[in-house]
Amino acid sequence: GVDIHDHVVLDGVVVDFVALVVAGNPGVELVEDNVRQAAVIDLAHSFGWRCAHFRAVRVQAADGSVYWETPVAADGKGWLDLVLAKPQTDSRPGRLIYAELKVKPNKPTAEQREWLALLNGAGQTACVWYPSDWESIVLELSN
Repeated sequence: GVDIHDHVVLDGVVVDFVALVVAGNPGVELVEDNVRQAAVIDLAHSFGWRCAHFRAVRVQAADGSVYWETPVAADGKGWLDLVLAKPQTDSRPGRLIYAELKVKPNKPTAEQREWLALLNGAGQTACVWYPSDWESIVLELSN
């Protein structure tokens, strides 16, 4: 079996076990969004990408109820989970990817769909990634 401390080498890049979690391997249950997100960030870092994520915070309303939200201003509602930037080199231009991470059956909200359409319409790469997309995520980030 796979141990939490195992590593895999993909095209010369060492990928930690956490990446295998999102690959949908039998017997491995994805239990938290943070694990999946950490796997994508770790993979992106291994290929030289910079990553930005804005964390949700716990909010207690005046009536005592508690909820989580990501503080945003202006038109930020629905902003995507990750912004990934790969620096320019002598042989290729820099790249930007905006990614929303979901687990099925979850789908992007109306606001997230608006951001995806706006960013893609502006010539950016904006996408929704599910755990079943792991192979294409690896290919996208390795280029």
